[in-house]
Amino acid sequence: MPRGSLTAHVNMCPLEPVDCVFSWAGCNDKPLRKDVHVHTADTKHMTLLAIACGELKQEVDALKEENTQLKKEQVQLKDHLHSVLADDSYPLLPVDVTEGGEAVHFYMTGCGRHMSARIMTHGNEWDGYSVILFAFHEGQFDKSSPKLPKIFGKLTYKAV
Repeated sequence: MPRGSLTAHVNMCPLEPVDCVFSWAGCNDKPLRKDVHVHTADTKHMTLLAIACGELKQEVDALKEENTQLKKEQVQLKDHLHSVLADDSYPLLPVDVTEGGEAVHFYMTGCGRHMSARIMTHGNEWDGYSVILFAFHEGQFDKSSPKLPKIFGKLTYKAV
């Protein structure tokens, strides 16, 4: 065998033992490279896969349960934190903003961003228009980088 092809032969030698492709599922056999296809077709691998899938399903179910519990605890801790630290003079959403009134300050969620809203009217009742202004303010929970949820408004207009 020429020296130049020795490395290629070592990497592809048909008589070299190799790990089974199902070693992750518990197969500890090391078939020869030339016999890998015959070994892989063995039905014992289906049993190993069934056992491994069962174990993985149990692990996934346990992780889902743990995740659900952690989410519940997170909500409880956020609510508790807000009740301890938040300025109770600012309500949570939803809030009522009236035309011509002062800006209404509020927190978007229990540990959310501090905001204010105000409605300003330009012109008269017949040819004027109204503008809703929202503003972000420095709040107690800014360091925790609360998410910015979508804000939906409901306009209640009563004609005279």
